[in-house]
Amino acid sequence: LTSSLWRSLLQASYSCAMISAAKLFFFSAVIAAPAPWCVSGGAGSLRASAVQPQSSVHSADVHLALQTVMRDGVLRGDVVDVRLETIKQALQPIFAAAPKTRSGNLDRATTRYVAHRYFEHKYGIYVRGLALDYDSMKISLPMELSMDQLPSYLQHLLQQKVQDGLSLKILAAFVAILEHFIREDAVESLTSSYLVAGVQPTSEVGVEKLDKIMDIYTLRALSGTKYNRLETTPSAFPSWPSLRRFTRNVQAEILEQKFGSEPSVDSRVTFTAAQAIIAAIMERFGSAWDSDCRSMAQDMAQLDPEGIGRVQLADFYGLGVHFNETARYLLDQGVAEEYDVGSGGSEGVRVVIPNYLQDRSKCMDSTAAVTFCCRNQCEDLLQHLERSVAAPIASPDVILELLAPLPSSSVSVSRHSPESLRRQLQEIAQAHSGQVPLHGRHFARFMHHAYPRECPDPALSGSATPMVEEDWKLATGDSTAITEAVQAEDIEADVVSLAQQEHSNLFAPCAGTNRCTEPQNWAEELSEHQEKRSEAGRFRIVLRSAAMILASLSLVASILEGTWPGTGKVYAGKVGDVLKRGAISSEGIFA
Repeated sequence: LTSSLWRSLLQASYSCAMISAAKLFFFSAVIAAPAPWCVSGGAGSLRASAVQPQSSVHSADVHLALQTVMRDGVLRGDVVDVRLETIKQALQPIFAAAPKTRSGNLDRATTRYVAHRYFEHKYGIYVRGLALDYDSMKISLPMELSMDQLPSYLQHLLQQKVQDGLSLKILAAFVAILEHFIREDAVESLTSSYLVAGVQPTSEVGVEKLDKIMDIYTLRALSGTKYNRLETTPSAFPSWPSLRRFTRNVQAEILEQKFGSEPSVDSRVTFTAAQAIIAAIMERFGSAWDSDCRSMAQDMAQLDPEGIGRVQLADFYGLGVHFNETARYLLDQGVAEEYDVGSGGSEGVRVVIPNYLQDRSKCMDSTAAVTFCCRNQCEDLLQHLERSVAAPIASPDVILELLAPLPSSSVSVSRHSPESLRRQLQEIAQAHSGQVPLHGRHFARFMHHAYPRECPDPALSGSATPMVEEDWKLATGDSTAITEAVQAEDIEADVVSLAQQEHSNLFAPCAGTNRCTEPQNWAEELSEHQEKRSEAGRFRIVLRSAAMILASLSLVASILEGTWPGTGKVYAGKVGDVLKRGAISSEGIFA
């Protein structure tokens, strides 16, 4: 076949295969909550579209970035430099506490787990692809990678050179390269927004024109689509003014720093200044988003007087029109549970607060590289333990001693640990030579019982089949949003079940004979939740793999012609230099 035919096939298959970006589940289910910047549509009318603009990075650029960061210790950007030593210092506490191989390094799963926690804690973002492990990705030819393929490709590239896992330095390089390309992806989106506004990125613009460009950028990030007629979009986003106000405030602050005072109507803004605004938004948006998540958590906590991290279904629907997911959807997502309500054997449904806050369907799909979600409130508690223990295991007495003075938003300081929690830790330790693994599912469940409003219940997440709304609708044929009639029936049934309850112990998450007793399957696993996909999700992976093969074949044909696929241009620039002299040698850079 001719190279032009291969390119035609590539374009057709690639456009289909890359429609949906990879979804992320980790440690606990991916978190989200309704901020005032959410859009209409879907369960709760709280999430943005899952369809993202296509974004990719060339594998040769990944090789070059790896060589550069290992040699120079920095990846330079127009506005922000990503420094290896800074990331190493941030990663050191969790690296010290993470489970390791016999050589003292991190395996594949733990590497992705630690990287996820770095980005979630620092920026409040979830990196697409960190939950997916393309272990079979052995293609060595230069190719275009989608952003969700980048983590696995980079990990495979690193482990070709270091067979016994990643050291702290190599882990820091892994994270630095991901952060670098996340920032590059944001710059690419900004460039597209300039072009949609009819402006070349090389041009300086006035403040009024910059306002329009930033509106386009924000709407594209919020919606996940390439809007080019701004006047038709705000009506689709009921809380658009709040998000616009946030970006305007950041923009005004950055421009004032650039000009030394508030810019005038005659001020001219460079593309570099616009990049600085985008960088500031990325670093601050997670905190701004999380403040609204915390507000919702407080509203739900008011309906949880027992302090068990659970809200009755009838009370949940009473929170407002956005809390409208069906009981079936909530149960399937692992954010609600059924429980016995009395001697009659009937069951009720209650929503588990931390699991609901981390429901993937409410995250904001900001770019092709990242998703903004609520911060995992259990993360701060776990980091306190990790800094203090500096090891992947600890004795029950040490854990209880460290947790006793550790308060949370719902647990007071200097509390006395209930006997049920002590017994639970001791049972875990008995199965592990007297020590408790800090990153296993059993300890995660202990943390949920100790901090029921902050730490998710892994028992629910592990038994559920979490999906984004589109996949769930396709798999079940049902709507995620409840109708008024069904909602009334569910509320009535919930009220009836409440009347059957004896309020003394039935509410408690550790009530009964074995609520806090772990099942006797003591095989530990890293507390990492791979998202389970519907058949439609699996089909998209097949398409993506086919697109990768076609991309490689197209590139081979283009190399023979001396041109880039689909452009007719001769190789030029840093990638062209790499291809002309062959694959980059990494010998010596891992010393």
